[in-house]
Amino acid sequence: MLYLRQLNNPSCHLLLSEDVKSDFAEFSQSDTKPDVVVIGDIGDRWNYFMINKVFKMLINRAIANCPAQRKILAS
Repeated sequence: MLYLRQLNNPSCHLLLSEDVKSDFAEFSQSDTKPDVVVIGDIGDRWNYFMINKVFKMLINRAIANCPAQRKILAS
């Protein structure tokens, strides 16, 4: 959590059990465009839809924040 606090209030998508989610109450949450995806043990709740959704979140954010890509595009 220290890392998240250093990010200056990032929006988080939490893949955590319900009892652990309360530990992250100080952070804003987003199900569409989070800054951070926090992954923990969610037992048997994993499914294709969830994995695909999280993968898209990570890919979209990685592309948007990739310094190397910005350098290539600026050239």
